[in-house]
Amino acid sequence: MMAMDAFSMANAHDIKIEVSPEAETYAYSVGEEDQSISSSTSTSTSNGKTSRSISTTKSYTKGVKSLSDLAVYPLFEKYKRSKNVKMTEIDGRNLYLSLTVADNPTIMADIRRKVEIDSKKAYSSVKNYNENGDNISLNLKVDGSNCVIGFQINAEGNSGSIYLSYRQPNEE
Repeated sequence: MMAMDAFSMANAHDIKIEVSPEAETYAYSVGEEDQSISSSTSTSTSNGKTSRSISTTKSYTKGVKSLSDLAVYPLFEKYKRSKNVKMTEIDGRNLYLSLTVADNPTIMADIRRKVEIDSKKAYSSVKNYNENGDNISLNLKVDGSNCVIGFQINAEGNSGSIYLSYRQPNEE
């Protein structure tokens, strides 16, 4: 059934399917040049018992080359001395930057636009919306290392915060 699903999706996606009838296995991948979802299924019989194994992997090969390629990165420097803004910076092996904004809809609108740009580069995201506002978390690869961008904005759109957390690659 899983193979049939892969075949039915072929018209809508760039799909590669490999079938190995002698081993009763197949694999397919769905995705663009920089990301793919791969799944494989195999069935084997040993001592009269049949076992089936299914494996699915999501991979992203490109990512972002440096922090300066992120739309949100320059915002920390741009707004760190603005009225009603507090910036926190922790530097070292782990870099942490945050901005907390109170009653400034112009800055919050700019931050939201930049978060939306970077969301297209994320390999995963969590987005929560309710009557109190929005909360978005993006996971990205930057120079092969994990980077997390968190964004929170109130329902009025005038206050909130953004943070960037990044583990810098080993320099040897």
